[in-house]
Amino acid sequence: MQVGKLKDAMSKNYSQLEAMKELVQFVLRHQVYSLVRPVQQVKLLPVHI
Repeated sequence: MQVGKLKDAMSKNYSQLEAMKELVQFVLRHQVYSLVRPVQQVKLLPVHI
């Protein structure tokens, strides 16, 4: 009985960790995109000398 509860708890924790990992990856991608996008836009602007 105890082993079953432990397995269930570990499985739940693993699922939560996987969800957190996906969320962190999404947030980091978004932050990197937010930093890179303005730089790309500046490079596309015509230079007037």
